[in-house]
Amino acid sequence: MTSATDQDSTDAPEEVAAGATAPCDAVGSDQAVQADRKGCPKRRRRRRIAGWSCGSVLLVIAALALTAYMMIGREVTAPQWVQDRLEARLSQMVPEGAIRFGSVSVEVSNRLKPRVLMLDVEVLDANGRPLLALGELETGLAARPLLDGKMRLGKLRVSGAEVNLRRRADGSFDLAFGTS
Repeated sequence: MTSATDQDSTDAPEEVAAGATAPCDAVGSDQAVQADRKGCPKRRRRRRIAGWSCGSVLLVIAALALTAYMMIGREVTAPQWVQDRLEARLSQMVPEGAIRFGSVSVEVSNRLKPRVLMLDVEVLDANGRPLLALGELETGLAARPLLDGKMRLGKLRVSGAEVNLRRRADGSFDLAFGTS
């Protein structure tokens, strides 16, 4: 014969702590121990989401690193909007004049040093006449300042240069970009 206290102790694993809504929240019972072994559905879902999120981020980083590695040593032509912005920015540096170019390309060397190549560069005076024409203008960029959003030019190589000098009526040369 069993007593009432023995019967209550056999029912104890079935009980859930006050306020608990699932076996995961049960305190001190066999169900709580089993739930920890199997993992709660909410916890499993959170772990799965966190795992997929971390995996996705790592996949994107790996894809970007692979793309950057594949671009080393390849010359990439800048899109037209980049060329337009570069022309406008450089033209601000020429008082009463403008700078135009045919194309711009960028290459990252094996030593991870970026190089910019501009073709058919023209420096124009205030009247739109060419003062200086360059077949090719190449410059290296320091990589460290680029990470800070700044550009520092390295060596500058020019080929196919043509300078247009005009002699004014007073005998002086017109190479002052339209200022006197």
